[in-house]
Amino acid sequence: MTPKRTIVLRRRGQGAASEARGEEGGERRTHTVLCVEDSPIHLKLIGRQLEHALGCRVLPTEDVETAVGILLRERPDLIVTDLMLPDLDGMDLIAILQATKDWRD
Repeated sequence: MTPKRTIVLRRRGQGAASEARGEEGGERRTHTVLCVEDSPIHLKLIGRQLEHALGCRVLPTEDVETAVGILLRERPDLIVTDLMLPDLDGMDLIAILQATKDWRD
């Protein structure tokens, strides 16, 4: 069985594991990661790793439609998407991001 391929998108100039500092008092601000995965088990595993290992805030979702809804409300620092999703897949999400001016970068 071949492993699933995952594409990771991030804003320019930001490393996935870098830490951002707050404006006042040098407080640490956690990065927000949108994770799109249709397998609840994989979604939970990925989310736990991001939360515990890197201290990220994870926005989990199982489909592209919900991911787009989240993107309308939130500005994640990183998007992790499964490529093989039912209905719209990870490549469709990437196409939506690239076609939308506010999300292109």
